[in-house]
Amino acid sequence: MRHTGSLVDVVEKFNDVMNGSPTAPDGRNLIAQYLLLYSLSLPRRMEINDRMDVDERRRRVTASVDIVNTSLDLEMMQWVEDWWAQPPYRAQVNGQAAMFAHMQHDVTDTLVESILLAIAVVSLMMLPAWLSLADSGKRSLIA
Repeated sequence: MRHTGSLVDVVEKFNDVMNGSPTAPDGRNLIAQYLLLYSLSLPRRMEINDRMDVDERRRRVTASVDIVNTSLDLEMMQWVEDWWAQPPYRAQVNGQAAMFAHMQHDVTDTLVESILLAIAVVSLMMLPAWLSLADSGKRSLIA
């Protein structure tokens, strides 16, 4: 794991700046005030919606990892979704890494099928030529 980021990081940063404590505060009211202050301090069109939805029911957790093997990417994403499947939580892995991991898997399967199909079609197209060559070779031996 290279880096993780969530709304908790914002709350902890505000608590550090306001109170000198690098941990999240205990009170819900103080957290709500920090989030209000954060949302009011953002420039126009850069609301807090990149970290939570408009209804404030879902949160985003961002994780950056250094995995370059597609099969390991897919296994890790499945593990994350299974781990977060415990009620009342649910997680969905998405983003560029997930898209490219699934795409690479599909492309590899399609590539193998395409090569086998191309070999079969070319072989069938060349079959009459091979048969005519074999037939003309038999004629020259008979004559």
